[in-house]
Amino acid sequence: MLKTVFKDSHYAILSADSGKKALELLKESYRPDLFILDIDMPRMDGYELAVEIRAAGHKAPIIFLTANADEKYVLKAIKAGAADFIVKPINKERFLAKVAKRI
Repeated sequence: MLKTVFKDSHYAILSADSGKKALELLKESYRPDLFILDIDMPRMDGYELAVEIRAAGHKAPIIFLTANADEKYVLKAIKAGAADFIVKPINKERFLAKVAKRI
């Protein structure tokens, strides 16, 4: 879904379909300018992945995607290192504005 949002943008993206694959990519010396993490992922949720990203020394901002903007989810994401949130469904213009703000 995000690949289509970024399709006509000037951003280079690297994607992974699981937290484990994302961590493998980061071990290959990738240094992203921004992380966009879905909270709901199999085996390793976005919160856990954010903690692992920070533990690996990455300082880039993290934006969480969520279908639930409930206060407890927001607080948990902030504790995990979130810089911002995007609530699904995604509005392309607002999404790209948030990305631009964080890079």
